[in-house]
Amino acid sequence: MSADPRALLAEASNLHRAGKVEQAIEAYKSAARLAPGSIDVHRMLALALLQAGRPKEAVRSARKARDLAPRDPNTHVLMGAGLLLAGDPAKALAAFDQAAALHPGLLEAHFQAGNALAALGRHSAAVARFTQALAIDPRAPEALMNRATAYARLERHAEALADCEKLVEMQPWVPVHHIAKANTLLEMGDLPAALAAAQAALALGPTTVEALVVVYQVALARGDLDDAAAALERAIQTGQAPADLRVRYAHLLRLREQFPAALIECDAVLRAQPRSAAALHERAEAKRALDDAAGALADAD
Repeated sequence: MSADPRALLAEASNLHRAGKVEQAIEAYKSAARLAPGSIDVHRMLALALLQAGRPKEAVRSARKARDLAPRDPNTHVLMGAGLLLAGDPAKALAAFDQAAALHPGLLEAHFQAGNALAALGRHSAAVARFTQALAIDPRAPEALMNRATAYARLERHAEALADCEKLVEMQPWVPVHHIAKANTLLEMGDLPAALAAAQAALALGPTTVEALVVVYQVALARGDLDDAAAALERAIQTGQAPADLRVRYAHLLRLREQFPAALIECDAVLRAQPRSAAALHERAEAKRALDDAAGALADAD
């Protein structure tokens, strides 16, 4: 490994671009030891640590970059990003606010401040900051998506829908935009439109669990247990369905009097989560329906 910090930084950057993040981190650290006054080294090390899921270490590196360049708003944004991922949204917000004070036109500062406010449960304030970000770039997709989410938390569904529709118009090939629209329409009680949006997401492929959950919810709201069960079965077949969906599927199977199949689903959940109260309850009910009183009692206990 080179003793020249510039060569080390170049080597680390090449490793980083190649996706070898852990190796890049070690190279950045070596460069930082040789050139502790280099803003770029500390900044790139912080970015790599964030990418590696090590936010507390990233904050330390970002703080060094900020201390070296306190008038650079990007160093404050970087430190705020680390603090937010480390679970300290209040301090993260302070860092983002400082960045915005230094550069009011920096979209990322307002966007990340909105994220910090949302993490603090201050959704009205989050909407305001996302709106500031969108005043800088009205077509910033992440700001539109996160503002739609904040609107939804505030039950301002018409405004959330407007943002979702703009996202679909801008990037119709992105399934998550259609899913966000579907969930908003579901909250508004527009079942046909929610189903259409979920089907639009599914048409883009690969099959997404979130879209199938909307299909399930629409079918359930209509009282169509067969379609609801079919949607959950497809979701489970993706291999990405959370355990609670398997429990819901077991419940539907039980309602359709498919008790052995319901037991199979409950057992699958309980192998992974032996103390799942919902799975134990469904299994007890299925056993009771099969006249297995002893087994039902054991699960109930």
